[in-house]
Parts: sequence; C-alpha cells; structure tokens
Amino acid sequence: MNKYDRNLFWAICILVLFGTVMIYSASSVTSAHKFGDPMFFLKRQIVRVIIGFGALYLGLRIDYHFWQKYAFWGIIAVCGLLLLPLIPQLAGMHAVKGANRWVKLFGSSTLQPSEIAKFALVVYLAEECSRRQQLLSSFKDGVLTIMIPVAVLLGIIVLQPNFGMVMGLFMVAVAMLIVVGVPFRHFIYLGVPSIAMLGVLMLTSHHALMRLKAFFLHSDPLGDGYQALQSLIALGSGGIFGLGLGQGKQKVFYLPEAHTDFIFSVIGEELGLIGTSLLVFLFAYIAWRGLRIVLRAPDRFGAYLAFGITSVYVFFALINLGVVTRLIPTTGIPLPFVSYGGSQLVVHMFIGGVLLNISSAVRMPSTKPALELIGEKCVI
Repeated sequence: MNKYDRNLFWAICILVLFGTVMIYSASSVTSAHKFGDPMFFLKRQIVRVIIGFGALYLGLRIDYHFWQKYAFWGIIAVCGLLLLPLIPQLAGMHAVKGANRWVKLFGSSTLQPSEIAKFALVVYLAEECSRRQQLLSSFKDGVLTIMIPVAVLLGIIVLQPNFGMVMGLFMVAVAMLIVVGVPFRHFIYLGVPSIAMLGVLMLTSHHALMRLKAFFLHSDPLGDGYQALQSLIALGSGGIFGLGLGQGKQKVFYLPEAHTDFIFSVIGEELGLIGTSLLVFLFAYIAWRGLRIVLRAPDRFGAYLAFGITSVYVFFALINLGVVTRLIPTTGIPLPFVSYGGSQLVVHMFIGGVLLNISSAVRMPSTKPALELIGEKCVI
C-alpha cells in the first residue's frame, strides 16, 4: 500500500479523542446520578473508540475496489437490515421515544442499521454512476433506474421514523448526482415529488409535527422546544473563552442528551467561541482533505466514493450544528466522531478508513487523476 493521507488520519484521531474527553465532561454528573459511576458513559465510549480504530484500520487495509463488487447487493442487504427494527420481536427492542431504530446485539449493546446505510448508499451511487456514466443524461434509463433502490432505502428509514437521517442521506445523494453531472431537469422530476411526499409524511407524524410547531411557532418551550432553548442558553453562556472544561451548568439536568445530540452546546459553554470554532475548523479541514482526494483519485469510482464519504461528514455535521444553534428543527442526529454512540462512531471511522485507502492510491505514478478520467459532463 502507498502512503495514505496522514493529515486526514490525524484530524480524525483528534476529533475522536476530543469527543471522548467532552463526553466525559458532559455525562459525568448524569452517569453518577443514574448509575452511581461518573465514568459509566466514558468507559463504554472508550470500548467503542477501540472498536472504531479497528474499523478504521480495516477500511484502510481493504482495497476500495472490493466494495464496488458488492454495491448493489450491499444496499439490498442494508434495506433488509433496516426492516428489523420495525419488528420488535426480531429487533429484541421496543420503541424508544416513539422510534424503532435499533437492533439489540448482546447484553446492552445495540446497532442502529441506518448508520450502516450511509456507507451502503455512497458505495452504491459511486458504483452505479461510474458504470452508467453515459446513461446519466437519460432520466428513465439512467437516473430513475439508479434511484429506485435509494428510494426504497429512504422509505424504510422514514417508517422507523428517522426524518433527520433521511434528510442527511437525501442531501448526500443529491450532492453526488450533481457532481457526476446529472442534468438539472432530472432533479425537478425527482425532487418535487420526493420533497412533497416527505412533507406529507412529516405532517402526518405526530412526533415530527410537534417538533416543527415548536421550531416555527416557538411553542412548547417546556416540551419539544425545550432542548433547543437550553442549547442556546448553553452556547450563550460560554462567551468567547468558555466557563472552563468541566465547569458547564446546562449539562446538570438542564440540557437533555448533553453527551449525544447536543454535545456541541456543552463544548460552546465550556470552551466558548474559541473551542467551537476550532471544532468547526477541524470538520472543514477534513472536508478539504476529502475533496483533495476526490480530485486526485485514480478512477471514477474512487472519486465518487471519496466525494460521497466527504459529503456524509459535511452534511451530517451541518445538520447537528443547525439543530444546536436552532437554525433547523430538532432531528436527533449526532455530531460525527464527537457525540456519544457506538454505531455512528464505528461507521464514521470505518468510512474514514475507506477514504484513507483511496488516498493511498492517488500517489500511484502510473495512474491518471480522476479529474482527467471523469469527462466534461462531470462537475469535478
């Protein structure tokens, strides 16, 4: 294997280790209150970090072309896995806060299949778009055929329901289709009915409707609007320099999900504008390194896959930051690498390893960069 992008590797490591420290800071009081051990969540997260580094190593060592061979069957398999949470008898779990998103593995360990869907989606689209490059100008023979499995995937996730995940995956898919050069009119054919259908489903979902009302009408400050308001209080309290690591007040039974979805708020309160700015810079740096790999990838599939993985990091980070700053309604999307959670951490580190594997191919002297291979119709 050629030398991989070490700058990207260290950026991921810094985010993961920083997130582990902040998880302890955000969860210690809650852990002591609920479990009698202030390090309860920290211990579990350390185990997941170790597994995550193993997943990153696996993604780095396996040639990224390996995933190309199983792209279609991979997304079909993930669709089947996504159906398990909808059947409590098979999942081994009941609904959590009105959602069926998890499958019980062993003991108290769970798996969120929709996190795996991120990788399945980008591999499938990268393979189909690279193989059907000449058909992308046709809606029926190209784009529509490609998007049918994607629509099934997103439809199952809607049933869980997990509208935040659907929104993130939809944005990733659209970004990839734009990059590969799909004509604008095709987005109208796909986008208008898709957005209309999603809107109807959200309006008919009591849970989603309450969150929308809390966001747009500023209603229910003690119910569905409570988290967002407490998040803003935490961010405002931190000022420029923050109150100091471990000195935050909102995490003490005021801000729900402080160590998961709203960990950025705890960072803002304890480390201030400087801390949150450095965190955003790290995500921007990862995005830049990812795009650099895209432009230097040796083939279309590698370029599309690298762009898809980079898009996952960018869009899901933006959704989380949008929620904690109250720019968009609450969605339940964690901050990649930083928030507490096993499925999201392991998947994000694994696809980071795949991105690093692609980066190891860009320095091969006998290959031409993807920018030369993709063609005039492709944006990149």
